[in-house]
Amino acid sequence: MVAAKTHKWELIVYTDASKHDVARVLPFETMRDMALAVGCTHSILSSYYHDLINARGNCKYITIHKKNVQSADAQVKRLNAGNSHTWVLLAGNSHA
Repeated sequence: MVAAKTHKWELIVYTDASKHDVARVLPFETMRDMALAVGCTHSILSSYYHDLINARGNCKYITIHKKNVQSADAQVKRLNAGNSHTWVLLAGNSHA
């Protein structure tokens, strides 16, 4: 069984190295997919993201953001947990 994805990646591409004007914002599922689009290896892109190396090549024109995602199952579990917790509080108040 494959574990559910907990995050996605967002690649922000700028028009120049000063990173003032955004050209595009592109979503990606994996760091490897993003590396193919940027034109470098995933290890270079990962090292750049974690600030282990300075920007080089096309990395001078991008920033990377990690976005958390919740699966539908996780949202339902959270809602159910909230509803049962609320029910317990209401039940406790009615006996007071």
